[in-house]
Amino acid sequence: MPISKAKAVKGLTRGPGVYVMRNGEQGVLYVGKARSLKARVSSYFNAPQESSRLRLMMNQVEAIEIQRTRTETEALLLECNLIKELRPKFNVLLRDDKSYPYLKVSTTERFPRLSFYRGSTKVEDRLFGPYANAGSVRLMLAQLQKVIPIRQCDNTTFRNRSRPCLQHQIGRCSAPCVGLVSVDEYAEDVKELMLLLEGKESEISSAFARKMEDAAATQDYESAARYRDRILALRKLQERQYVSSGQHDADVVLLTERSGSSVFSVMKIRSGHNLGSRHYSHRNPLEKDEEEVFEKLLMQHYQNHPVPQEIIILPGAANPHLLSDALG
Repeated sequence: MPISKAKAVKGLTRGPGVYVMRNGEQGVLYVGKARSLKARVSSYFNAPQESSRLRLMMNQVEAIEIQRTRTETEALLLECNLIKELRPKFNVLLRDDKSYPYLKVSTTERFPRLSFYRGSTKVEDRLFGPYANAGSVRLMLAQLQKVIPIRQCDNTTFRNRSRPCLQHQIGRCSAPCVGLVSVDEYAEDVKELMLLLEGKESEISSAFARKMEDAAATQDYESAARYRDRILALRKLQERQYVSSGQHDADVVLLTERSGSSVFSVMKIRSGHNLGSRHYSHRNPLEKDEEEVFEKLLMQHYQNHPVPQEIIILPGAANPHLLSDALG
């Protein structure tokens, strides 16, 4: 039998906390936080239940458990942890089973490889990212080849080559597999690649310009043309990726509503470069308050991913002080 309002609100205070709605058979139905537990729980019985999902849930609620907290920030953190642990049927859940992809430079190898990587970040090689999606990483791999000719082939292919591949013929690999570049020269290219991935494009551009001038001065016009092309490729890369946010890391987080669906979007900016966006769609969320939906999704997202130096949200989208306290 559904719980009555009198029983649900009995003994509730006007302080902050978390409420857990349960039924006898299916366990946890919903987890929510409140600035005022009494006002929030009462609202489920006072307001007309226009949402079919809300009516369906309230007809199943047989008990409401209360956990009081000292502050609303504590309530937000507890709510997030309980949602992750209990996976309630009626909560908006951020389904993010895949980890973010990275660019990896295999610095533990004699001739390091630049490659796509997804997995544990506890590796000896250098990782750059995270990128928002696989497409952003693959596009970056293609663009970087035009700037610095680091190998991208797998190790089996690398060890078994007897002559340069097509990538070398079009100037996108220096062919260390067949000894066309020395260890020291290749190491210099790797150093420049990592500076570029760290956001130090001006250093790389200046280095390329000096090398182009030196080559031209010795009438090595082929090398001069090669560095000219690298400078042009670097400029195109900068034009495509640059975001005016300084040189720090930031996420731009947005929630939009369309035809009964909510779309949660995260755009990643690292060292002033746009690394792409990831979008999560949710149909007919139980919560009608956009701020509440946004807070829940944002907290769930950063349970699984590093918190950047800055999180950019629209004015009024959420309580910035509450989120700042909760995310540290």
